[in-house]
Amino acid sequence: MRDMKQITRTSFPRLRYVETLPVVHHDQPFLLLRDPLQLSDRVVLVPADLAPALGLFDGTNEFKDMQDILADGYNYHVAQPDLDELMDTLDAAYLIENDRSKAAMTEKLEDFRRASCRPANLAGSSYPQQSDELSRLLDGYIDRAGSTDPVNASIRGLISPHIDYQRGWRVYAQGCELAAVWLHHVRRGESCEMLPILCGSFLPYWNGAENIEDDEFLADAIEVLREIVNQRKTLIVAAADLSHVGPTFGGKALELPDHARLKLEDEQLIDSICHGDAETFLDIIMQSNDRNNVCGVAPIYLALKILAPLQGSLLAYEHCPADDEHHSTVSVCSLLLH
Repeated sequence: MRDMKQITRTSFPRLRYVETLPVVHHDQPFLLLRDPLQLSDRVVLVPADLAPALGLFDGTNEFKDMQDILADGYNYHVAQPDLDELMDTLDAAYLIENDRSKAAMTEKLEDFRRASCRPANLAGSSYPQQSDELSRLLDGYIDRAGSTDPVNASIRGLISPHIDYQRGWRVYAQGCELAAVWLHHVRRGESCEMLPILCGSFLPYWNGAENIEDDEFLADAIEVLREIVNQRKTLIVAAADLSHVGPTFGGKALELPDHARLKLEDEQLIDSICHGDAETFLDIIMQSNDRNNVCGVAPIYLALKILAPLQGSLLAYEHCPADDEHHSTVSVCSLLLH
């Protein structure tokens, strides 16, 4: 990234889409803002007492009026220097929609298109960057998992988590960026052809905007992929977690009964997967309006449709903590599809 240009404050600032996470730093509450596009390597920590001001960064409020809006409209008093610092910090991290962030996005896209290969995005953060250290880590997980039954040749696909190794290592399906690293490891560097498929959101289907049965583009894509897997030896890997619940994901803090309820609801999903029933899988999520924030809807649905008919077998299922207080959790599983 080029050196940061001089920041000129946007008159009507709008915050770009960011991931938010409540955190505690030095015993003080903060709201962590993380850019999913990683236009900058900065992670912004907003003090809890400043977090309400972020609601005004929607492009409709003039920055110079924000202090008065907070005081007059919400009886919330923030010092102007604190607002100035918040604005400048957000802008420095390219989190404000303006010419600076647009230029940074254009540069990021051009660098991506010029690259001769796709660099490992999570190396050095979710797993070690050095290959020997990474090999020791993965071998350690295998040793800790103990002996496993051999996988027979009837396996045509698998559901494997994409949560970080530290929390989900017990559930990663052995033999399959995170599932691909495992594949490379167990093949000891022997190359194989791989086709990554980026799956979009299924939200338009369950909010009534579209009917999945009428989506000709999706139907054509599934048919093409079915032809490919029927013509050659292929392994379909659906990199997917299940539920995301608790304060980290905008819900209430979980208690013991909530974990039991979540397990029962996840078991319904897993049962539909094991029966190869893509329609029931999707219907369960639609009926609940996806209240458990299942992030693996699209890849799991597509794997079931591409490999149909199939049967699945559950290897492992776990709840992984998503905050330090264990009030939030991500449920993950690994299944073999045959």
